[in-house]
Amino acid sequence: MNEYQYLGLDVKTIIEEEKLPNLIEMKDVKFLTITNHSFAATSELGFIAGVISLDSFIIAIDSTLFPFTGRLLRKQIEDVFKLPVRYLFLTHYHGDHFWGVSSFNDTIIVGSEPIVQNIIAEREIQPARFESWKKEDPEKAHLIDEIDTSFLPDITFTNKVKIRDGEQCVELHHCGGHTSCSSYAYFPFEKVLFSGDLIFAKEWPWAGDPTSNPDEWINALQEIIKLDIDFVIPGHGPMVGKEEVAVQLNFLKRLREETIIILENEKSIDNIKVPPFYNDNTSGEWVKKGTLECFYNFYNNQLI
Repeated sequence: MNEYQYLGLDVKTIIEEEKLPNLIEMKDVKFLTITNHSFAATSELGFIAGVISLDSFIIAIDSTLFPFTGRLLRKQIEDVFKLPVRYLFLTHYHGDHFWGVSSFNDTIIVGSEPIVQNIIAEREIQPARFESWKKEDPEKAHLIDEIDTSFLPDITFTNKVKIRDGEQCVELHHCGGHTSCSSYAYFPFEKVLFSGDLIFAKEWPWAGDPTSNPDEWINALQEIIKLDIDFVIPGHGPMVGKEEVAVQLNFLKRLREETIIILENEKSIDNIKVPPFYNDNTSGEWVKKGTLECFYNFYNNQLI
């Protein structure tokens, strides 16, 4: 598998045009080539966004963490490819994938049906969350103040929808799992899959969302692994291939088995024999705690 290649875009110029403090330097935002038509934007701020450039328009996949970074992504790809972004596909409702949405407000926003309910429900807790965030990180206060979550998808779908441009086609699949609205984009022409947070590459998956469903997550990865894929762009972590999907799937299945065993023996969550998995520091204890609690509570409710 080839490595990411830089697209050669000038991030600093955009920062200067925005007249914003240089919070995001060249090393922090990287625009990367995957194949001839597929690209990704990654950042130390914690987001990964995808781009598929078709014959007459562009599909953006997730909107990044801030409206500023969304504008940065959009300007660069439209300048380079001389094509408009026509569609924004949201893989799910979490802020690092959704909060830049206002930068794409004139495009056709696409998401699964459950994403609408999740976005609306999240609005109730966002003001307090944003105020707390600004106190913790005042240098980003102006970026946080610009976040506008009033936007909802123009098109929703329940199972699968296809976006066509001539002979090229991008498939959008809703599967649930990481969240009830989790979806992924598959570009068969170049064997590329943008997984959103269904894949946390080389690290622990986080299942701490209130709508997480382990069975749906396992089923989703079982379907993904059947696809003809060379490249997987995860929601977090490096680009990987199908082998990493198999690694993640095996872990989730084994964790399900171990969780059910301790529940059948009426033991506590602390007794789960967690299968060996990635142990690097990128997966904090809060990630592991959230995932274990999700599995324990989900299967405990099934056994009641």
